[in-house]
Amino acid sequence: MNKAGGTDPEKIRDIIENTRLDGLSGALRFTPDNHSALLPDALAVLTVRQGQWRLTNQKAGQTAG
Repeated sequence: MNKAGGTDPEKIRDIIENTRLDGLSGALRFTPDNHSALLPDALAVLTVRQGQWRLTNQKAGQTAG
């Protein structure tokens, strides 16, 4: 609300939609079309097989390693 200069919902929305934060998994960018700030490349799917964690290649549907 400080950056927006008050509590006007439209101004707050505009500030949020142009926010970039450095998170644990990398940069998070909020945009008018992406309010979760997560980009597909920032996500990973892991599977456990026989007690071992494996990174799943989502595009090919296969596991690495």
